[in-house]
Amino acid sequence: MCRFRAHDQGRKQLSELGTPKLDIIGGKDCVGVTRTPDHESTFKLGDISIRAVHTPCHTQDSICYYLEDGNDRAVFTGDTLFISGCGRFFEGTAEEMHEALNKRLAALPNDTVVYPGHEYTKSNVKFTASVLENAAIKKLRDFAEANTVTTGKFTMGDEKEHNVFMRVEDPDVQRATGKTDPVEVMAALREMKNNFKRDATGLCGGGSDGGPGDRWEQLGACWVPAVGENVQQAIVEDPPKRKSGGAAPAAPKTRQSKLAKEHNVSAQEEGEIREAFGLFAEPMDGEKNGVLPVDDVKSAFIETRSALGIPPSSPAELREFLSILDPDSDGYATYEPFFAICALKFHSRGDAGGHRDEVDEAFRLFTNGQEGPITLAHLRRVAAVLKEDVDEELLKDMILEANNGAGVARGVEVDEFDGVMRSAGVWR
Repeated sequence: MCRFRAHDQGRKQLSELGTPKLDIIGGKDCVGVTRTPDHESTFKLGDISIRAVHTPCHTQDSICYYLEDGNDRAVFTGDTLFISGCGRFFEGTAEEMHEALNKRLAALPNDTVVYPGHEYTKSNVKFTASVLENAAIKKLRDFAEANTVTTGKFTMGDEKEHNVFMRVEDPDVQRATGKTDPVEVMAALREMKNNFKRDATGLCGGGSDGGPGDRWEQLGACWVPAVGENVQQAIVEDPPKRKSGGAAPAAPKTRQSKLAKEHNVSAQEEGEIREAFGLFAEPMDGEKNGVLPVDDVKSAFIETRSALGIPPSSPAELREFLSILDPDSDGYATYEPFFAICALKFHSRGDAGGHRDEVDEAFRLFTNGQEGPITLAHLRRVAAVLKEDVDEELLKDMILEANNGAGVARGVEVDEFDGVMRSAGVWR
């Protein structure tokens, strides 16, 4: 059973097993799915009764699964409901998330054990505690600090107590958001969570909620807005200490392909385009990169934060994209025209509002005004100025995440920095 299409790669592997008698159950837009259950429909897996609960919002084809086995109950909630949190509204609205959490899932028995798709509890409960304090939230915070795994440890009844997204009619939550209508409270909470400046590691950032790039989001979301503020002054007054000895040899940079050069796209941007296309692509004879179903074009532009973040500006622009990508209405797009449109969107995005100047200024803050790349020492310094106790391995992972594993010694170049900050949601 598959929750939603951001996990399509696993479904592709299942569909290639060659077992036609094995149903792959999931949302209608998921790759490889052979069966999509209707809302509130039930089916059996051995003695286990399973009910499909449609929860469109994070994606429009999102489905949660409620299971009963004798007196035991559980619900698998994917990226709709997390412990003390909920997923981002990638394809939906606050009204849809309110319906999903507070009407459909909340109607399940209170003793139903919750199994979300990700372990985000530590960061979620820090946000929750900034909105509301009660005994249940304190208990969850203590549990999350003492335990690595929280999945399967809490029930739907617990969520109603320690999840502010399921307490939209609580007067204290309403006061915190400045709203009283439940849907407006839901929208305000989601915006507050998106902009929240404290996550599980103690670093600044917006939290996880179903996307990669969180390490840079944690540090960068607090650091970059500090341009022109006290942090910048602190750097100037306390220049970095230099160690003696030569610099470590740099690893070779990722090279642009011919296609990237033709469209004036950096190697970092090329990688993002390839990743977005590959996430939704399906194999086709004669097409090395496969083809992208037209129904997934919009998702490829916007759904994965690690990919592009360049949504069509209007329904009219999306229709124009589709007419270019699929002029003969074959139902799919090939890689090269998709690449060309992405390149145009990248260029138009970069030209707006002096974005390159913003990137260069922020990059220089990380490097203390020196030429790049951003090194491990630079990240140590940023964390120290922000008074954050950051694990050395976490900083190394940040560099590897930004430069696609080219090595810690290689550091992070400005185009990679731009890409990872876009992915983290620090800017668009």
